Amino acid sequence: MSFQIDLRKKDFTMINKLAIVGTGGFARETLDLAKRDYNYNEIVFLEQKDFIKKNKLYGHKIKSYNEIDYKKFEIIIAVGDPKVRFKIYNELNKYAIYCNLISKKSTISKNIKIGKGCIIMDFCYITDNCQLGNHIHFNSNSSCGHDSVLGDFFTSASGVRISGNCNIGNRVYFGQNSSIIQGKILTDDIVIGMNSCVHRNINLSGIYAGVPIKKI
Repeated sequence: MSFQIDLRKKDFTMINKLAIVGTGGFARETLDLAKRDYNYNEIVFLEQKDFIKKNKLYGHKIKSYNEIDYKKFEIIIAVGDPKVRFKIYNELNKYAIYCNLISKKSTISKNIKIGKGCIIMDFCYITDNCQLGNHIHFNSNSSCGHDSVLGDFFTSASGVRISGNCNIGNRVYFGQNSSIIQGKILTDDIVIGMNSCVHRNINLSGIYAGVPIKKI
């Protein structure tokens, strides 16, 4: 049985304003998700001051990091690169209140644990007893098998397959249509190239690609 109610409730706060950090493609997709599946009274974008080129994006204001009252907004970091997302997290106001945005078109087991600041897009499947860290991104059509543990700032591009009983470290990126077989362990700061298959444990950070996987 899937569980599609409580995980999507705004259970961290009663705040009804959202600030999306970033103005790139994934931030725009996140805007679509927030507007379709949630009922925020106001949505703004946050960007570093030096990168702001215009005042609005799709009719929503673009503000610098220090231009909002962090007590009045929920925050979501919508930047795909895990290392950049981690850097932004450390730059933002320490009082930032992070929410989760989970698509109503995704299927989530009732028996998972999930951190804050996570985005799960359409048609994702997160199955029994998974543990998801903070600020995780699942792009569309991705899945995570039973009993897997994903560290903070994990990112899956679309079509990623995480098999059961995997343990994946922090700031790990899986490229489009990549996969990992059951029970494997990955350390922190790894990039898996698109269409690659992880068939063994990886204990050294770096970029890996191919079938079978090789360090680049």
